[in-house]
Amino acid sequence: MQKFILSFGFLIIILTYILSKTHKSDNISINNINQITTPLQNELKLEYYPTNKPTLFDEGKYTNQLNKIIKTKLTFNLLDDYDLFNSNIVFRIAFGSCNYQHNSQNFWNKINNFNPQLWIFLGDNVYADKTDKWDKLLQKPSIDNMIEQYEKLAYSTPFRKFMKNKKIKKIGIWDDHDYLINDAGASENEHYKSMSKKLFTLFLNIKKNNPLMKREGIYSYYDLVIQNEHIARFFLLDVRTFRSEVDILGNDQWNWLEKNLADSSAKVNILCSGSTVLTKISDWDSWFKNGWAYHRLINTLKLLNMNNVIILSGDIHQGRLISKNNLIEIVSSSLSSPIEKYDKDTEYNIGKIVQVHNFGFIDIINESNKYYLVGGLVDFNGNLYNLIKILI
Repeated sequence: MQKFILSFGFLIIILTYILSKTHKSDNISINNINQITTPLQNELKLEYYPTNKPTLFDEGKYTNQLNKIIKTKLTFNLLDDYDLFNSNIVFRIAFGSCNYQHNSQNFWNKINNFNPQLWIFLGDNVYADKTDKWDKLLQKPSIDNMIEQYEKLAYSTPFRKFMKNKKIKKIGIWDDHDYLINDAGASENEHYKSMSKKLFTLFLNIKKNNPLMKREGIYSYYDLVIQNEHIARFFLLDVRTFRSEVDILGNDQWNWLEKNLADSSAKVNILCSGSTVLTKISDWDSWFKNGWAYHRLINTLKLLNMNNVIILSGDIHQGRLISKNNLIEIVSSSLSSPIEKYDKDTEYNIGKIVQVHNFGFIDIINESNKYYLVGGLVDFNGNLYNLIKILI
C-alpha cells in the first residue's frame, strides 16, 4: 500500500508538470511553401495557423441561440490528392489510437508539426496491462503496473512536448488496455474501475467541474463553434465501463447519447469510439460483432433522422475508411503498437487498408461561407491515405 501511495503521488507530480508547464513552440521555416507536395518531407513541417479563433466548449457550456436543429445529409467523394496548406482551412482536428509506451514516442514531434488545434485520443492511449515486454499481458488489473506505465509515457520527451503545446486542445476516450485489461467490460472490480478513471482524468487534465466527473464512466461531449456557427459536436463514448455481451453503452449512456444527439444543432456530429462500429474486424471487439448495440445505434440515428454523423475509431492496428448505412467511419490505428496485416472483412471499405503507423485528420474548410470537411490518414513520412471530402 505504501508503494501505491508513493507511486500515485509521484504520477500526480509528473503529469501535473506535463500539463501545466508553459511552452513555446518550435519555429519551423519554410522558404517556399508552394513547392511542397505530398508526401511531405519526413518531419511534416507544416506551419499553418487559423485566421480566426474557433471555440471548443465543454459539455453543456454552449447554448444554441438560434434554436435551430440541422438535419442535413452528409455527402462525400474520395480525393486523389489534397493540399494540406489550403488557406481556407479554419480548423484542424487530428486523432489516433494504440500507443505502446515502450516503443519510440518520436512521432509526437511530427503530430506537433502537423499543427492540429484539436487532438482526440481514441483509446489504448497507454497499455496499462502490459510491461516493457509486448508479449506480456496481465490477466488481471494491477494499479501499481498501471501507474508505472503512465509514468513511462510521462517521462517521454516528445510526449511531454506535445502535451505542453497549448495551441492543441486534447480530449479523449479509453479502450480496453487503458481501461483495465484486454477485452475488459462492466464486470470488473469497482475499485479498479474507480482508480482507472482517476488516472485517466489526470492524464487528460479533466477539471472537477466537468460533468463526466459526476457520473460513472468517462463519456462526454464537446461543441465546436466557428464564427457563431455550431460546426461540430464531438461525442466521446465510453465503450468499456458498461460493456457486456448484449450491450456496449449501458442505459444511462444510451439515454445521454439519444438526448444530446436530438438536441444537437451542429452541422456534423462526430461519434468517437474505441471499438470499430460498422464492420467486424478479425478478433477485435466491435459494435457490429456485439450486434444488439450496433442495431440500437443504427435505429437511434434513423429515429432521430440523424444523417450528419461521422464515426472516428481505432483499436485494430491498421487504418481503414468504411461506409455503411449512410455513415462514414475513419479508423486510425496504430500510433506505435505493432501493425496488423489482417486484410479480410473489407465488404464496406471504400479505401485501402493502411498497414503502416498512422494518425487521422479532419480539416474544416470554409469557402465562400460554405463549410466542408476533408479527412483521411497520414503516416509519419507525410503520405496521405483514404482522402475523403465531406459536404456538410
